[in-house]
Amino acid sequence: MQSITAPIDSVAVIRAKPDPTSLSAAPPAPSIETARSEIYRHAPERVLLVGLDVGKDVNVMYMRTLAGLEVVPATKLATLTSGYTMFWHLVEQCLTSGVYTLVLIGHEPTGVYHEAWSHQLAGALGTFTAEHPAGPLIRYRLLHPTLVKRARQNKSHRTRKSDAIDAAAMTDLLAEGGGRAVTALADAEWEMRHRAGALNSLIKEQKRQAVHLLRTFDRLWPGALGNTAAYARTHPDLPPLHHLVDSKPLERQRLRLLLTYAITPAQLAAWGVDGIRDFYHSHDASCGEKTARHILQVAQQSLLPPPFASDCMAQQLQSDFTRYTTLEGDIEHLELRLTELLPHTPAAVLTTLPGVSPILAARYLAALGNPARFESAQQIWAFAGLDPVQADSGNRRFSGAISHRGSPFLRYVLYQMGFLAAQHCPDCARLYYRTCKRGKAKTIAILHVANKVNRILWHLLQTQQPYRSPLSPAQETKWRQYVQQQRRRTKHGAAG
Repeated sequence: MQSITAPIDSVAVIRAKPDPTSLSAAPPAPSIETARSEIYRHAPERVLLVGLDVGKDVNVMYMRTLAGLEVVPATKLATLTSGYTMFWHLVEQCLTSGVYTLVLIGHEPTGVYHEAWSHQLAGALGTFTAEHPAGPLIRYRLLHPTLVKRARQNKSHRTRKSDAIDAAAMTDLLAEGGGRAVTALADAEWEMRHRAGALNSLIKEQKRQAVHLLRTFDRLWPGALGNTAAYARTHPDLPPLHHLVDSKPLERQRLRLLLTYAITPAQLAAWGVDGIRDFYHSHDASCGEKTARHILQVAQQSLLPPPFASDCMAQQLQSDFTRYTTLEGDIEHLELRLTELLPHTPAAVLTTLPGVSPILAARYLAALGNPARFESAQQIWAFAGLDPVQADSGNRRFSGAISHRGSPFLRYVLYQMGFLAAQHCPDCARLYYRTCKRGKAKTIAILHVANKVNRILWHLLQTQQPYRSPLSPAQETKWRQYVQQQRRRTKHGAAG
């Protein structure tokens, strides 16, 4: 499959068969001011603006010059081959006319409907530029729907909307330097982004399934899941409470076998200690007398629903857990494929930061989608919803906790990266220690590290240079020893 050919930024000209590494590693598009200054270096009558409103069945095209002369009125085109052929014929006529020195083409990323046209158009523009090196400069951009709406309202001062009005608004937005360049992707990177997006969707679906599973299990077996230590610490005056597991219940073999074979707490109570041990041993799972007695205690302490309800919920749990395990297998398969693709993409450099595994690097890329749409690491941090809530008015200024207005998946990935980098990267361990020394909670310290990790990863993506620690060899050794000491303390504390 041929690589998608498109400009790396809003200044570079489209070229045929670009170098995938240089394209993917290129910095994001320059600011609107830079793009606008390039536009106004040309005579207005020699700048062609092409707006394309993309729909599922019908697209609408509109062409005008920067001077305001209408070249092609709003025209409906079928989204099929016939419509694209007509569109490219009109564009090619303008490109070969010799009238224009700069051509700006833009449309919204409308769902998935724009993808086929975008691939064809990017390839055609690349081929045209290669065959006509003295032709006009070509800028192919994606326009944000919110900005298109604002441009439409600014022009008409009304709430009227139509495809033709939107296409005209897109030309106004292009004239102001708006939009981001279409990024060229090599085959491996395209597949990685596609599969990373699928991984993101599967993880979200698995989380929803896990919530549903645990809710039904709490109905079937009240009080079986929880945190024993937290309960004893918070309610020392109440009798001790026994839990089947204390953390990550769907990862524990003790619970997974019960869900797999639809075992109810009433059955466990009827089996007794010996029956519980035989059940786990028959499925190659470890279960000593102490563990079996603990499970029996949990079953006996719970106020259980009636038998007919228990059987119904157990069967439902078995069916839901089958779907959950299917999702687990699909996620594992995708993660394996992503680790195979990672070395062939610019995201491979992310793994040079200690603590960032190939899976985390792939998930980071999945959460970003197209990194070129971000101009700074700060924008990524805000996209994750980790920026603080801020409200300024007059002499009043308020800055609160993190906003949580963003991608939960990216927040999770960044937190995991911060947690692991604090354990494996000496420079990040130093930041974690200093933050804790200032009296900050461990969670806040991990977020500080995550912010640093995000800035480092953004820099690595832009430069494609491996991570180099700013610490001296002596400092590196010092902080590695510190991390090892903390691990030993944690391990001994957990054992005690």
